[in-house]
Amino acid sequence: MARLGVAPKVQLPMRVPPEISQPSRAPRGSSRGIHEGSNEGWHGQRSGRTSKLQWTRSISSPLSRLPLQLAVVLLLLFSANPLWADFKSAKGMFLRGAAVGDVETMLDALESLLPFDTKENAELLVSQGLIQEDILVHREVLKILAELKDAEARKVVADACADHKRWEVRASAAQVCSRYGEYAFAKLSEAGKDRQWQVRAQAYRALAGHRKRASIDFLIKRMKNEAPRVLWDLTWALEQLTGMSLGDQYTSWLAWWQPNSETFQVPTRKEAEEKLPEKAEKKDVGTAVREGLYGPIFSERVAFLFDVSGSMSVGVEEKGSRIQIAKDELVRVLQDQLSPSSYFNVITFSEDVKVYSKGLQKASKSKVRRAVKFVEALQAGGETNAFGALKMAFEDKNVDTIFLLSDGQPTVGEETIPAIIHQTVAGWNRSRKIVINCIGFFPGSAKNQDKKQAREFLKKLSLENDGVYLEIY
Repeated sequence: MARLGVAPKVQLPMRVPPEISQPSRAPRGSSRGIHEGSNEGWHGQRSGRTSKLQWTRSISSPLSRLPLQLAVVLLLLFSANPLWADFKSAKGMFLRGAAVGDVETMLDALESLLPFDTKENAELLVSQGLIQEDILVHREVLKILAELKDAEARKVVADACADHKRWEVRASAAQVCSRYGEYAFAKLSEAGKDRQWQVRAQAYRALAGHRKRASIDFLIKRMKNEAPRVLWDLTWALEQLTGMSLGDQYTSWLAWWQPNSETFQVPTRKEAEEKLPEKAEKKDVGTAVREGLYGPIFSERVAFLFDVSGSMSVGVEEKGSRIQIAKDELVRVLQDQLSPSSYFNVITFSEDVKVYSKGLQKASKSKVRRAVKFVEALQAGGETNAFGALKMAFEDKNVDTIFLLSDGQPTVGEETIPAIIHQTVAGWNRSRKIVINCIGFFPGSAKNQDKKQAREFLKKLSLENDGVYLEIY
């Protein structure tokens, strides 16, 4: 007996749900999705070649066995909106996966949700998609939201970046609003005043996509009282909007903006990048020491991750060893570049991970003196457990910036595969928004050292986490 309200054996013009029609799934990140389901009755939807008469003929015989009124309703429903059942199927599949934390099911459902440029899809993804912990699911949700074109769908996302009760959702929604229009600009301006610094940081970065003088004016005004860590994102946004490099001082930007605010022509993103001075990615060790290996310390909640593996004992002509040079530079940062209001920690790693302190310490004179003694006593030896050091830093909920100095790729520890480390850190950092700056420290010559792999690991780690990569040779 057929279930109530379901036509038995009717060939409807819709794709069979993916859990039935797709025994195997295309590699993640491919474009396969709702357009690659059942070929029957769906190719016409894609090409537009199937007429309503052909649709009618394809189901007229089965419908003739149904009561007339039901047949008419079904015909009108599926002729008017053949995608309706596919959205319900994909939505149900996503919610089932979310209920039990089934990542593969959620990812399959998201592939099917990709074509739906609707308010209903936006509501689903904001309410249920952006709260998912898995980084792959989160990225797929952001990809779909970023491609929305429907005004009502975009309004749902823009409202979320300013008004959602969970700050993690507000920050994620702000991330995709850089591609939206004037309504989103207004909501991003609200998010730029959010009480949670991660939301403000993401809103500032998103405003770089709204290329107009109003964005510059808003950002400069916000610069006056912004926290040091968030100034990193705000300054980046101003540089991307203007092609100017004026540092993170409010007075410098205001002095430039006041005489130019009415006439400045906002460049395209490409033009702005071409105007900005090229930042050195490589420095010889002599130059790096003269200028300061770590550069400016822009945050007041910093963890310094310091490699003490065996390769750090390599000699450097006329300058001692890698580890001695690196220790001297870290001591200089601790003594000269931390303000009294700063908090810091030093985490060292070889095969084991050791810490100066169990958590961030206020940069008082006494704490700095003890940290200097800790650093000066360090010795090189063993393998490279970079993952353990990163994990230790992320366990401290107060850290918002990491400086990682290393001369090699991971070789020991809980995880050593670079791709998995990058993905794991991305998951940890989805909401934390910790900036990770990496220093590839390669002066001298170490036997059997693969600088290329070390460089790729450190550079990707920094670029994926809004940081800067610097290589020393």
